[in-house]
Amino acid sequence: MKNKTAGKILFAVFAVALCVAAYFAADLAFFQYDDPVERATLSVANDGEALSFTYDNDAVTLHSGDNTTVYALTYSGAAVIENTYIESLPSDFAGSFAAVQTGIREDTNGDGVTENVTRVAKTDMEYTQGYDATANSFLSNEIPFEVVYKDRESFTVYFNSEPVKNSEITVTLADGTVKTITTDENGDITGLNLNDVRNGLTFTYRPDALNTYSINYQVEADTIFTTRWLFAMLPFGIIILVSAVCITLEVLLRKLLYKKEKLPVGKTGVMARDKRRRRTARESSSQARL
Repeated sequence: MKNKTAGKILFAVFAVALCVAAYFAADLAFFQYDDPVERATLSVANDGEALSFTYDNDAVTLHSGDNTTVYALTYSGAAVIENTYIESLPSDFAGSFAAVQTGIREDTNGDGVTENVTRVAKTDMEYTQGYDATANSFLSNEIPFEVVYKDRESFTVYFNSEPVKNSEITVTLADGTVKTITTDENGDITGLNLNDVRNGLTFTYRPDALNTYSINYQVEADTIFTTRWLFAMLPFGIIILVSAVCITLEVLLRKLLYKKEKLPVGKTGVMARDKRRRRTARESSSQARL
């Protein structure tokens, strides 16, 4: 009876834990840090969409890349990308890219004043999302406004390579929701959840009435049941498959052996118990009491 009660308690705990994990599954990120950058490709699509990067498994696409200067962060610093890489990225690329559009004149906030607008799109491939605040930052004059994703929890906002402290930043989510957030004394922005980051964010900064800077940030975040996730889980799947094969062979061989020795085959199952021995023990105990 005690064993049955303990089993029910353990099953209930496991069921509750599984339900909680399923409820928060969308907030779980799956990262692979050991993938070489050469696996990915980079192309430019002049499709009229907002300046941004998107991912389709290993294919990275820059949308509305016409009239832009595209930069790649390499192990020797930032470098201008002269062409696209439709087969493989160079091995010296660090996995961060930025595209810059300048010379735009627009009224972005509807106040009737035409502003000088600089638009930037930036992306970090998964293994560049480190815990060093400047590990994936360009911080160059060519990219005046930049955000750096750190600790997978917060963003540091930079303007002219300096943190933007105690200033209002407009953050537009992928669904169009607009938030006005004030950076702290370190230039950090917190309070954006993982799903907001995964779907892409646009940060806008207006240092004065005549200038506007915006940056669309798209992080690479693998989710389950994608092609790359299935490949990443392949070693684990092989271990499970080999284990299942070994257990099956062990049961089959045990049955053959018991059959050859003319022993009860019913005791060869994985969950089989020797009920005869337990019954004999109970009978012996009863006889002893008599």
